[in-house]
Amino acid sequence: MPDIVELYRQHRAFVWGSLSRLGVRSEDLEDVLQDVFITVHRRLSEFDSNRASLRTWLFVICRGIASNHRRSLQARHAAVAQSAAEPLHVDDVSPEEAAARAQAKVRLESILAEMSFEKRITFLMYEVDRMSTEDIAEILGIERGTVFSRLHAARQEFERAVRRLQLLDLVKEKST
Repeated sequence: MPDIVELYRQHRAFVWGSLSRLGVRSEDLEDVLQDVFITVHRRLSEFDSNRASLRTWLFVICRGIASNHRRSLQARHAAVAQSAAEPLHVDDVSPEEAAARAQAKVRLESILAEMSFEKRITFLMYEVDRMSTEDIAEILGIERGTVFSRLHAARQEFERAVRRLQLLDLVKEKST
């Protein structure tokens, strides 16, 4: 078993992305990430590679800490909307490209926000994190068939939403 420093180096990006997809606000990610690795350090001796992969175990910890974080924000009435766009390096892209990226990000977040949590997390774990259906089933505590049905439903919702947005763009374009 690697030490905590090595675990942090190897899995920081995965944990960061998982927390983000689990709904942790961008301004809170660094603090929640630290909470995850503090918990990992405390519970490292409990990890059993015969029961789950390290990524699965890390995701389960992320899910619990993200859930606790959301509850604590709600309890303090401190929920603030997540910024619409990540900071962009101005010198890397043109203003038009920066605006297009920001708009695409807002649209993606809007589409994902319309999905139920169960569909959204399944979709993101499979499509973004490239996790296997077996790992997703294990992490979420559901049958593999349920993973497939949620994934299928999420893809259909995603495609319908994209088509709807494309149609709206076409209508706007024709009216100008």
